[in-house]
Amino acid sequence: MDILWTLLRVIVAFGVVIALMLFLRAKAGKLTRRKAGTVNITVRARQSLGAKATVSVVDIGTRRYVLGSGESGVTIIDSDAIPAEEFAAALNAAEQEQTRTEKNPPPPAAGLPGQKPTFLAALGIAGKQQFGLKR
Repeated sequence: MDILWTLLRVIVAFGVVIALMLFLRAKAGKLTRRKAGTVNITVRARQSLGAKATVSVVDIGTRRYVLGSGESGVTIIDSDAIPAEEFAAALNAAEQEQTRTEKNPPPPAAGLPGQKPTFLAALGIAGKQQFGLKR
């Protein structure tokens, strides 16, 4: 009978520990979540300079930074506002690409609608394209 009570105590203790861990995990998750309206960070380019050294171009909000990183940490090499012309050109290019894909959707795959082509059908299409034959 003592073994049964000991086993029951162990199970209850494990339950309490697991419940405590889940509670603390939920509380820690609330502390580390990003808040709405945070600044957008975009890595534009990265170049390795050696085994442990890199130079990166990063956009943070409306500013562009050139960052150097190595064993000793991260250093800001240069910073400047993002040029308005570059932003406008990137926005225009994205809008044109979206309009182009909406007007000209990609051609459907061979086979029934909603069905992926078989391997042999794909080989036939590739062969026709390779040798310039009409479909």
